[in-house]
Amino acid sequence: MGRTLATLNEIVLTLLADFNNFRRTLRAELQPHYDTLWAYVRRNVAAISMAPHVLPFEAALLAMLVETTREIDELKEVTAVQEQDIAQLRELVLAQAREIERLQQPTSDG
Repeated sequence: MGRTLATLNEIVLTLLADFNNFRRTLRAELQPHYDTLWAYVRRNVAAISMAPHVLPFEAALLAMLVETTREIDELKEVTAVQEQDIAQLRELVLAQAREIERLQQPTSDG
C-alpha cells in the first residue's frame, strides 16, 4: 500500500500546533498580531503549494511577508491621499487667514 501524504492544510495546522507554546508565551497584546500572520498563511495555501522545493515553514514565512508588504503598500496609498488632503486644507486655511487679515485692516477712506 502507498503512503498517504499530508495535505498542505494539514501541514499548516501542524506548523500552527508546533508554535502553540510560542503563541502562548507571547504577551497578550502580541497574540492577535501573531494570529494575523497565520491567517495570511491560511489565505495563501494555494500559493504555498506551488513552492514544493522549499520547506513549508519557509513558504509560510514568505506568505506572511507578502501579505504584510501588501498591507504596508495599502497604508502608504492611504497616507499619500491623506497628505494631499492635509495640504489642500492647509492652503484653504491660509487663504481664509489672509482674507480675515485683509478684512480686519482699516480702510483709508479718511
